[in-house]
Amino acid sequence: NSLGASMSSLTVAASTRAPSTVVVDGAISTKLAPNLQAELDKMFGLWQSLFEEHCPEFRAQELSNCLWACAVLNIAPENPFVERFCYAYSKILTKSMAIPAVTAKASLHSSDIVCPQGLSNVVWAFATLNISPDASFWKTWQSCAVRNMNSFEPQALAICMWAMATMKMEPEEVFLKSWLKTLRTGLNSFSAQEYSTSLWALATLFKNVSPKDSILQTDRQDAIETYIRKFVEADSNAFQHEIFAVFLALVESMSTQALSNSLWAVASLKMTPSVALERAWWERFRVLLTEFTPHELATVLWSTAEIHVGKGD
Repeated sequence: NSLGASMSSLTVAASTRAPSTVVVDGAISTKLAPNLQAELDKMFGLWQSLFEEHCPEFRAQELSNCLWACAVLNIAPENPFVERFCYAYSKILTKSMAIPAVTAKASLHSSDIVCPQGLSNVVWAFATLNISPDASFWKTWQSCAVRNMNSFEPQALAICMWAMATMKMEPEEVFLKSWLKTLRTGLNSFSAQEYSTSLWALATLFKNVSPKDSILQTDRQDAIETYIRKFVEADSNAFQHEIFAVFLALVESMSTQALSNSLWAVASLKMTPSVALERAWWERFRVLLTEFTPHELATVLWSTAEIHVGKGD
């Protein structure tokens, strides 16, 4: 039908502009040629009105594709679109959680099945578009994500927490615990980008809920901060040792961004890096020195100072 065709056109156009990685501390540039942008804007205006009318007919993957395309093409949807999307997607999420896990795995083509990639695409798109749906949508989204957490690939796992940290969301305790457990279990399969993005997101969340003036901290923020701190320090800093071991395995493939963000995360989470990690980090830093941006260099300096102050140097 015409709605499906226009959606496909938008998604195909978006796929040619899709970023291969999450951009941390920076906007994704998706500027198109003026004539193509004008055509897309015109098409999207017509398509958006059709979407609002036929939204309930869309499947979970079609809905996530739509929002993902908007974000990649930097087309900001209007409020009615966002409201209809959230209503329809929440309804599908709720329905999917009512399907027994065994049945869900046997019915992958059902319109009620929600995949981890779709869930991560949705939250990535909202963060990229700087749109914050209401609390009820996020609560439903987190519940569905927790149910599917064991199926999340490293990239989807990294993107989810990146988006939540970027939007300064405060995750439900059950989501945070599930995410950290899955992160820890799968760390050895992460790429350098996925590793640094995940650490950056966790550290950003930690800083978001740790205001400089403790009087301003809510009970929820205090609970999140306490849980993260205990998780990082538990079992004689076992998680930290695992983080450092994975870093040493990935350091040779790290970009300047991954390198600076990893060090920033270690400093922000108040970890004490091992001698081996510091040596490997500085060796990689020297190799890439001329490629660092001013922002990344500033991040490195702050992180280094913070780490050594923490050590009492």
